[in-house]
Order: sequence, then structure tokens, then C-alpha cells
Amino acid sequence: MDWLEFNPETESLQECRDRRLMQMPQLTPIQLEALVQLTHAVWDGYLISKQARGDLLNMGLITKWNGWQVISREGLAILETLKMLPTKYTSNDF
Repeated sequence: MDWLEFNPETESLQECRDRRLMQMPQLTPIQLEALVQLTHAVWDGYLISKQARGDLLNMGLITKWNGWQVISREGLAILETLKMLPTKYTSNDF
């Protein structure tokens, strides 16, 4: 099972969160801040850190296209697990 998957037949929500915390990629504070920034599309010039963006891109937590970057499904799963997801998102969005 991939770290972000949830199967209600085999685990509870709390068990899923605990497993995700153990298996998800570990982020530095600046990477986490950049991930939160990228919950909406951000132009390259407005990033808080291009180094953090590059790290997140290499981990598959964001996508980049034509100067714009935005969070991926895996990135949203990390923020949801850490309970840092902005209120405009819910689990049904991904």
C-alpha cells in the first residue's frame, strides 16, 4: 500500500494518520512552508524559496509547468496528515 492510500476496510482513520506520519517524506520547515504556499498556483517569481520548490518537485509533492507550480495529490496528503490543509480543501478534493 502506498503511504498516502487509505483503506477503511483494513484500518481506522487514526491508524491511517499514524501510518502516514511514519511513512511520508520528512520535510524541513522551509519545505513545509513552501508546500503550504503552493496549495494554489504560484508564479516562479513569487516563491518563498526556489531551493525548497526544487526539493518538493524532486519528491513529487508539487508539479511545475511553464513558470507556474502547484501542489500535487501527494503534497495535499502530507498537509492533510499534518492537519495543515487550508480550510478551502477537504479530503474529497483528492
